Amino acid sequence: MPTGIVFAYYEKGGVGVAGLAPLVTVYQIALADLGSTVIINAQAMTEIGGGLYARRVPNLDFSLYWYPFKAVATGADVDSVELAGLVHDFTMVEMTDYGVGTADPGNAMALTGAERTTLAGVVDGQLSTTHGAGSWEGGGSAPTVEEIRAEIDANSTQLAAIRAQTDLLDSTEIAILQPVLSNGDVDMVRGDVYEAVDGRRLEWPIPHRDIAADSTIVVVLQNVAALIGVRLNINRVGLELTHAQSVALPAGVYPFSIQEIQADGDPITLLRGRWATYLYPEPRPDEY
Repeated sequence: MPTGIVFAYYEKGGVGVAGLAPLVTVYQIALADLGSTVIINAQAMTEIGGGLYARRVPNLDFSLYWYPFKAVATGADVDSVELAGLVHDFTMVEMTDYGVGTADPGNAMALTGAERTTLAGVVDGQLSTTHGAGSWEGGGSAPTVEEIRAEIDANSTQLAAIRAQTDLLDSTEIAILQPVLSNGDVDMVRGDVYEAVDGRRLEWPIPHRDIAADSTIVVVLQNVAALIGVRLNINRVGLELTHAQSVALPAGVYPFSIQEIQADGDPITLLRGRWATYLYPEPRPDEY
């Protein structure tokens, strides 16, 4: 259910009056039988600035109720007070002007078009000052998902450029090779480069152990090689392979493990799995 905001603007000699302590009372009037309930009873309003005061009113249901209200600043020396109520999307739902001699409002009367424009401008100016410029007085509902999508499609050159590229794709399935699988196993291509600078470093999460900062990480490929890795953080390790290191690995599938060698030399196995090194599908220049 929407939250409304009620405003009171106190003026004397054409200038907003600051430093008041207005109390607002909000009524809930049933549209069906005009039954009345007080939902906010003489509660303090927040001073926004420039003679404007406000209070939030939550859980409004305009399909069943009407919400008139009054704001009283006892003892205030003002010429007039103008009231306005807005729902959460900043649509103006009520505007009433009270001519006052000293403190208590007189009889309510409808605002003229010029008076509505003046008060809307005051509200817009104060909200723009405290919440950033945004043409608050324009009102209207928030844009729908469809309207937002249409605006993006019509104005985003970045999306247009992306679409121009994706339109070149057909229905052929595209397989993207990720070297480290979700279970920790490795599928790599012999001769490929696996370095952090290219965003291709091999990385493994180690959630079950906190890895010491002074430990050394070693990736052991059984009967093939022992490669020095890196501790990325307390629960993550990685391994980079240059082209020379990658091309030196024999094609095949073999067991591997990741070892944490502690400062005292004791090893701890962090992970065990399967390592598969595949031949590149076409000869590289250094393989002719």
